[in-house]
Amino acid sequence: MTHVIHNLNYHELEKMARLDASIGADRVRFYLVRLDKNIASLKLNSGHIKTIETALERISPFLKEKGIELQDNIYFQLKNYNT
Repeated sequence: MTHVIHNLNYHELEKMARLDASIGADRVRFYLVRLDKNIASLKLNSGHIKTIETALERISPFLKEKGIELQDNIYFQLKNYNT
C-alpha cells in the first residue's frame, strides 16, 4: 500500500496504518507529495513534518506487530524535505 502524504492528510498516518492492517497489506510506503505548479497548494510545512515524524514513532511498532513492513524511504524524505 502506498500513501501520498500532503497537507490535507498528514495528520491521518495512524488511521492509514490501521486501514492497511485491516485489509492485510504486507508492506506500507508513505511518500511525501512531489510538488509542481499544479499542486503547490498541497505543500507540507515544518509543523506538518514534525507531526509526521511523531506519528511514525507510534506507527512503526504497530506495523511491525502486525507483520507489515514499513518502507524506510519516508525517513530519507523527511530528512531532505525542503519546506
